[in-house]
Amino acid sequence: MKIACFSKDIASLNRLLVKINKLKKKDDEIFLILFKYFYKDDIIESFKLAPVNKLILVTNINLINYDLEAFTSAISECYKKYKFDLIVFGESLEDKEVAARLSARLNIPALINCLDFKIEGNKLIANKIYQSGIAVLELETVLPAIVELYELEEGEIERNSQAQIEEIKIPIAVSRVIVRDKTKLSERYNELLKSNYIICIGENIHEEKELKGINDLANLIGARVIADKTGFARNWFKEWIGVSNLRISPKLCLSIGVKGDLDHIGGIINSSMIISLNEDPESPIFNFSDYYAVVDIHKLIEKLIKKLKKRIKR
Repeated sequence: MKIACFSKDIASLNRLLVKINKLKKKDDEIFLILFKYFYKDDIIESFKLAPVNKLILVTNINLINYDLEAFTSAISECYKKYKFDLIVFGESLEDKEVAARLSARLNIPALINCLDFKIEGNKLIANKIYQSGIAVLELETVLPAIVELYELEEGEIERNSQAQIEEIKIPIAVSRVIVRDKTKLSERYNELLKSNYIICIGENIHEEKELKGINDLANLIGARVIADKTGFARNWFKEWIGVSNLRISPKLCLSIGVKGDLDHIGGIINSSMIISLNEDPESPIFNFSDYYAVVDIHKLIEKLIKKLKKRIKR
């Protein structure tokens, strides 16, 4: 079995190699694909000691920047040369995009957002995230195939082997898509991802002035405030919680006035605890909450603030 590994993101690639080395069988050959001009020299040197059978170093100046077409073309040519049985991608958004394009280019099946996989004979069997993380499907397809893994676990790979290195030159045309501008995303992304306590507001918070009480509550418990898509659409925030934007995994997610569509649920489902407050007893988010209450939101927030302030004074 020939298994090729690729990820645009180095941290994801490390986690991917940890995963593959746990799953591989005795006779499997592991190939690692790197792009010479895209990755820095010290990174390439570190992967020369990674636990793989062959390190394929693709050389083409058009790979110096992230480019969907160039990346797809490079991996496609590697597939044609080495006849991989399976190509495994990491967890970055860019990996999903390239995996999908590669599937269309090579006309082989691709399973995206998979938690795990196994090989049985000439079949790939994988558990795939479904309905924004609410359910898992077990899928089966024939090899050769592509699988992209979701939320890989941290781990360390032993860098004490000596991979066979092959540097290959592949002709790649200049992309038909030109990057006109590059905008840095909000620094709050990192802040929110690292936060242990999150307050998320939803559509039942109707006016921006209502955020004052919620911000006061957040300051008292050391939480950060964010919204679902409704708050983003109202221009209150530059980001939102949901599979389509930001996934969080805090110790506590306090949802206030959030109805809870599937995109949003998928963004908070990895929280250690979800507490939901809403005036609507039919809110779907209640089905995914550890605790919930049907209450007058504003009266409850006022009471919570008063009690917390009294406790702090003691």
